[in-house]
Amino acid sequence: MDGNEEVEVAAGDLLLFPHDHRHLLGSDLMLSPAPVGSEAIEGLIEMRWGGDGEATRFICGYLACDRRACRALLGPLPAMLRIPLGDISKSGWLGDLLHIGVEESLAKRPGSQSLLGKLSELAFIEALRRYAQSKPLDLKGWLAGLQDPHVGRVLALLHGDPKRAWTVDELARAVALSRSALAERFTEMIGSPPIQYLTQWRLTLAAQALRSGSDDIASIPAQIWDSITEGTMK
Repeated sequence: MDGNEEVEVAAGDLLLFPHDHRHLLGSDLMLSPAPVGSEAIEGLIEMRWGGDGEATRFICGYLACDRRACRALLGPLPAMLRIPLGDISKSGWLGDLLHIGVEESLAKRPGSQSLLGKLSELAFIEALRRYAQSKPLDLKGWLAGLQDPHVGRVLALLHGDPKRAWTVDELARAVALSRSALAERFTEMIGSPPIQYLTQWRLTLAAQALRSGSDDIASIPAQIWDSITEGTMK
């Protein structure tokens, strides 16, 4: 990866690079990276290298998202997430998703691209859930907040009705915490106070509406400004 970090991986490990960091993969760090020829096969790249030893196979994929909408989720994550699955046949439905994905990639049947997109989303969600459940010490952002019953409930309220003129007092009553306790807890996990977070989320929704063209361009800033000022005044 970028920098000098070294991570030893084993068979069955699932690796995620949420920020698309460059990385090198090899069996011996004392060897210089070798050029590997690649050939694109209907959008896939197949690479082969090595001698007569036991074959090592990797399943690779890429999942794109709106960077603005995913900032709160992906931003606090480290450069690489390692989720050990062990024996892939005993890893539950995440292993099943990976197997189905490989089969669909090879079969190239009608509708495979749509199915692979949904499978990728499901596998990504389950991988993040397993990572969060492992409770890493540096866990921050949405994943940390969703593990907390109070902060998770506040996130659900804000995302469930972002146009509502929420106040910290109202949110605190809804999750049975004091105003100061909620503000401190939310800021520590998410990185900003509840109302500031809500404002940023409203702006994200406005940017999505502008790109999709679903609303009149002149009405979007007014809608967001009304929501922001109502929340500030109360």
